Amino acid sequence: RALVCLSIMMKSTNQQCNSFQSVVGIFLHSANTLETVREFLLSLGISISMTTINQAVSSLLTKADENMKTLGMTIQALFAYDNLDIDLKQSVPTIENNDDTMVHLTTGTMLPLHPTTMPEHLNCSQELWEK
Repeated sequence: RALVCLSIMMKSTNQQCNSFQSVVGIFLHSANTLETVREFLLSLGISISMTTINQAVSSLLTKADENMKTLGMTIQALFAYDNLDIDLKQSVPTIENNDDTMVHLTTGTMLPLHPTTMPEHLNCSQELWEK
């Protein structure tokens, strides 16, 4: 409670002092909170505005995209792919719908390797094929 009260008081004296409100706003966005709840928390001084939240999310996405591109250009990334099959059955069949309700997707994940990983550590494919 003390942190929330102190944060609200600091924001009321200086509009640039809104770290706590920014974290709350980003969390509300990630939790898909209703707009009315976000506006209510904004009026209480606990969150930042929806415009600022959207700008922060856009900025974070841009930075994450840059970091992923930079990491992907190095040998310090691990790429994992997986096939995903989803059966989207219709609750009410119609004549227009065909019988193929399967959707086939491929998901990909890029994971950073430990910073001390060297290229020679990755030369293990021959050993794997032998097993």
